[in-house]
Amino acid sequence: MSPDLAVSAVQELAQLTIVPGSAGEFEAAFGKVLPALRSASGCLGAELLRSVDVPDTYVLRVDWARLEDHTEHFPASEAGQQVFEVLKSYCAGPPHVIHVATAGVNG
Repeated sequence: MSPDLAVSAVQELAQLTIVPGSAGEFEAAFGKVLPALRSASGCLGAELLRSVDVPDTYVLRVDWARLEDHTEHFPASEAGQQVFEVLKSYCAGPPHVIHVATAGVNG
């Protein structure tokens, strides 16, 4: 786990498939909006991960204090609008999003 990610109640995992050949531009654009995402109400940390075996695929992992911070508050926020603009510009389709919480089984 990245040192800046806190243990949260809910993690958002968004699988993103970007337009082929746009990885460098996407990463640069996302890097610019990442501070806005991290400052969003209820966001405890965020990390963009690039697939090593599926081209043009990323996973955005966001730690949220509560599910509602992501599903209700974030979309209407300025930070939410900034992130959605980047995703809309570079994603080849809608992201596949799930929310997870620890099952209490770890080792």
